[in-house]
Amino acid sequence: MKKLFFTAFLALLVVGAYAQKKTLKSANKALNKKDYATAIDLATQASSNAETEKNPQVYVILGTAHLYQFIADKSVIAEAQSSYDFFQKAIEYGDEKLKNKIMEEVLLNNEQNRLGGGEGLMYLQSMLNIQGNIHFEAGEYDKSFEYFKLSSDIVPDDIVMAFYTGYSAYGGELDNELVIKYYNRVLELNKALPEDQKFENANFAYNGLIDVYFARMEDFDTALKYIKEAKEAYPEE
Repeated sequence: MKKLFFTAFLALLVVGAYAQKKTLKSANKALNKKDYATAIDLATQASSNAETEKNPQVYVILGTAHLYQFIADKSVIAEAQSSYDFFQKAIEYGDEKLKNKIMEEVLLNNEQNRLGGGEGLMYLQSMLNIQGNIHFEAGEYDKSFEYFKLSSDIVPDDIVMAFYTGYSAYGGELDNELVIKYYNRVLELNKALPEDQKFENANFAYNGLIDVYFARMEDFDTALKYIKEAKEAYPEE
């Protein structure tokens, strides 16, 4: 009797595992057919099952589907955030090869359409930068900040994106701590660069920090510290 019960139990496990693999396969088929809503629904089911919850392919599907939904309507920043979160989870559960694939550079044409290359985080970053630049050029700094912040999260050592994130926080008069965070990141990254590769706008980061501490926070001691640093870095200005 025990043997029969055990055999039946094993059979149920096998059937369950097969069903989840089938769900994952169906999710991938839906993604390839550009049926992103179905791909998300099926992959979400797979992410909730013990058999497939740590399978990185589940999160690649989710990240890619949300990426293309964001591209379809770039005003929905939540789709970009979901894409970022799922790609990060795929990296967490995957190996170095998968990480490299997710971080593969993308090739765009003049109309900003994908010609080849990655369909992961670098593609997402390009789309974020395009929409962020639209808001930035319009002076909508609170909105450009949302896009540039996520772009900067994708590649934290990208000094250009750190600068524009800080600039947006400053121009949009957002929380002072956000300005401080990203402008300080600019200065830290710039210090690590060789002398002939220094970031040309680092002085603006100093100016922003000085203004935040002096005028907005009335923290004169910290403002003075940055004034001294700026004078050492830019003695002729």
